[in-house]
Amino acid sequence: MAKKHTTACALMGHCIESGYGMVRKDGSMTLLDPKATPYIVGALMQTSTETGVWLCVERRQQGDKIETVSALEIVGVQGT
Repeated sequence: MAKKHTTACALMGHCIESGYGMVRKDGSMTLLDPKATPYIVGALMQTSTETGVWLCVERRQQGDKIETVSALEIVGVQGT
């Protein structure tokens, strides 16, 4: 389902407010921390990919939590 989700929809209020998650090629999903939202939105605003955008999300251990520190589009991913 994530592969068919449009970038335009992912930038709408309901998606931004609900937060984002990582969906791997195998279909497994991990919810991202709230600090990920500005990174994800920034990457999505820069892409020209309309559907099935792939992002590389960098996360780091911060105390007892893992926090997102960047997100960049991956261009040319197989299986998109």
